[in-house]
Amino acid sequence: MSLGFLKKQNEFLQQILDIAHSIFIGLNNEGEIILANREAEEILGYAHSEIMGKNWFDNFLPLSEREIVSDVYTKIILGEIKSVEYFDNYVINKAGDKILIRWHNSILYDKKGGITGLLSSGIDLTEQKEAESKLEKSELLVQKIFDILPIGLWVADGDGKLLKGNPAGIKIWGAEPHVGIEEYGVFKAYRMPSHEEIKPEDWALAHTISKGVTVEDELLEIDAFDGKKKLILNYTAPVLDDENKVMGAVIVNRDVTEEKLLELSLIESEERFQLAMNASEDGIFDWNLITKEIYYSPRWKGMLGYQDDEIKNDFSVWEKLTQEEDVKTSWNILNELITGKRDRFEIEFKMKHKDGHWVDILSRANKVVDETGKAIRIVGTHVDISELKKYREHLEELVAQRTKDLEAKNEELQRYNKLFVGREFRIKELRDQMKVLKEELGKYR
Repeated sequence: MSLGFLKKQNEFLQQILDIAHSIFIGLNNEGEIILANREAEEILGYAHSEIMGKNWFDNFLPLSEREIVSDVYTKIILGEIKSVEYFDNYVINKAGDKILIRWHNSILYDKKGGITGLLSSGIDLTEQKEAESKLEKSELLVQKIFDILPIGLWVADGDGKLLKGNPAGIKIWGAEPHVGIEEYGVFKAYRMPSHEEIKPEDWALAHTISKGVTVEDELLEIDAFDGKKKLILNYTAPVLDDENKVMGAVIVNRDVTEEKLLELSLIESEERFQLAMNASEDGIFDWNLITKEIYYSPRWKGMLGYQDDEIKNDFSVWEKLTQEEDVKTSWNILNELITGKRDRFEIEFKMKHKDGHWVDILSRANKVVDETGKAIRIVGTHVDISELKKYREHLEELVAQRTKDLEAKNEELQRYNKLFVGREFRIKELRDQMKVLKEELGKYR
């Protein structure tokens, strides 16, 4: 076989290796590179001439792996161990980057069966490992979110079997039953407000799996496995594959027991408040200092002759219907209440009635503060004191007239008293004179 033929054969082999999408490296017994394809040049970042003849272990492996890999290679060459067919390790490129390669190794033999070197083909796993790492982190993140969600979350497969529930979901139900549609009877629940018991085949999840429908905000009263009754909002949605077939489902449960109890309590409180307002002669106002919104009760408006829908709940209404000088005075007192200079708001002012006359109003109010002591609301009452004020004015007139009459009587009594005192004094004088005359007459006799 001529040298020219061998050269052409080697060139042909090199061309084949160059078009391969794998890195090819051939090593002799000393670990020197005797073959490298174009993919090896691109991955390592060196020209072909910079690679050939270099020791593979000293130049292209991380320092931490050189000794171990070199020792294994030496034992392979000496025949002490068999070649590791598949092996993953990092290589260092010209830029100093570590690249993970998965190698497939083949031992090279001479005609006599002696080991002459190693031929290795490898694929770059760097991007794959990065993708796997990202996927692992993503899966870990999803699991963390699944675990810390404050609402119950369940996952079911395409047959409707419950596979997994998060801690919040298990807490709601008091257990984690992994059951299929035919076993949904273990769950006891009632649709609200009808209180109709749900049959196993009528659960929202059963309809989602069989029909692919989404069920939202279904209010249920449940008998949890821990013996507690709870109110939950139930939500189910299908998970579809590329052909829009149901491959599973997610179930979301939100415990609204306290929320609903609070809602009922608020409704009852509002009803009691409304009844109290209807029974009261006082008008109520509630001014939110943060949002600037204000509420006037129907009685507040009725004092001025208006129906509830005839006056909008706006602070400007009070300013327009109140006498100008009273508005200024009221504002001063309100500001002192808000800033803490006074503890209570109380003032009388006049407001214009729908038919044009003035209504005397007694207004009292207190402030509501937040945890820092800042005033956030002003809540108060209006009382129509027009009749009371007329009665008071009438009493004042009567008192004034009686006072005048009494003063006149007193003057008359004083005049009579003076006359009486003068007469007594004159009598005494006469008595004294008579006494003197009697004494003189006695002497004369």
